Amino acid sequence: MIDKLLREAEGAVLELAPGQSPVLVRPGLVEVLPQPKLSREDFALALETVRDWGMVQEGEAEVGVPGLGRCLVRSRPGWLSVELLPSQLPEGLESLNLPEILAELVSLPSGLVLLGAPRRGGLSTTLACLIELILRHGRSRRILLCEKHPYVHSHGKGLLVQSHLLELGGHFEVVITPLPADLRSCIQCAEQGALVLASMRAPHTSNMTDQLHSLLPSAWLPRLQSCLRGLYCQRLVQGLPVTEFVQPELARKWLATPGQREYPRCLEKQKGSWPLLHSLQEWINEEKLTLEEVQETLQSWG
Repeated sequence: MIDKLLREAEGAVLELAPGQSPVLVRPGLVEVLPQPKLSREDFALALETVRDWGMVQEGEAEVGVPGLGRCLVRSRPGWLSVELLPSQLPEGLESLNLPEILAELVSLPSGLVLLGAPRRGGLSTTLACLIELILRHGRSRRILLCEKHPYVHSHGKGLLVQSHLLELGGHFEVVITPLPADLRSCIQCAEQGALVLASMRAPHTSNMTDQLHSLLPSAWLPRLQSCLRGLYCQRLVQGLPVTEFVQPELARKWLATPGQREYPRCLEKQKGSWPLLHSLQEWINEEKLTLEEVQETLQSWG
């Protein structure tokens, strides 16, 4: 029901409450839709729908709705408001200030690429940009997207399928998925010839490596090393992506020799790789961040 009403709302805010007909709110205008008043059962179904989207408690949240885009949901007892937000697709890596290494990674024919970020680190937007990059450029590729996705991709010469079944990965050239608890399924997809982009919650690449050791049986580490194509991590500082990258050769070495590494200097002087500090210095040099902003950021990282 909410999906249909939102499509017809044309940018208005949809408000629902039991015992009332649905209402559309625009600047200076309130329109009561010519529909029956909502029963308590209908309102409960509407609440269940937004919970399926990811709204887990009362309050305000921005959620991704498959087929629609991003929605702002506000909820309190006996009242629900849903607003379809503009879902402007990223135009490219340059428009988001992202490094060109990402274009190289998504052009790989196969293998496993791990992408990390802390919560609200901008990784969902980065993944949307990478999907557009795959759909618009290069050869036609079938993409399996194993997560809720806030962007609507309406064009391209590839095929984009959304499903929570990672087991389908063997039928696709590209698989984009949150890192599952059983990492072996991602390794198997990569070994079958797919390019797997697996995202994980992590503050930096050294932490990503530690997580891999905890998730994977030691007998599988050689197979992970064989298919790993690099570690990428980002976080937002004043809206700019601060990025970190580990070349596959170094990532394999880290996996083979677990242990404490000095963060964030563990990547200094490593050919082809760079640490978060390197990216921060680039933004300072380009005068997009001030030294004071960077110092505050470093203090917050501890």
